[in-house]
Amino acid sequence: MSRVFADEATATQLLRREVAFAAPSEFLTAAVAMTDRGPSVEHELGSASLCLSGADPLAALSWLDRFALREDLKADDRIAGTNALREVASVHAEVAARYAAIDPEAALAWAQARTTPAGKR
Repeated sequence: MSRVFADEATATQLLRREVAFAAPSEFLTAAVAMTDRGPSVEHELGSASLCLSGADPLAALSWLDRFALREDLKADDRIAGTNALREVASVHAEVAARYAAIDPEAALAWAQARTTPAGKR
């Protein structure tokens, strides 16, 4: 797995994205152990978080915080029931919106704790 996280070749980036979509929890868990992550891995971490947020938005928020991903991070999300992708302009905002659908007060508290202008938006 270390090679998959450190390699910046296009094919490897595509492989990371597919693994992030297919098994987001496992992908995020594996990424924790990788200290030598390439610069594009942040995008896939965001994509995995988006994918995970469909089933467990609180866990997705925890992963975003754990990786300290920038609050203006853009990533890809799968359109439900298809292989089509859509770019999400703010991973944090999308995951927070999904969390708000199940626990609005907790999601608002999480959002209010953001410290950057991008996070506040």
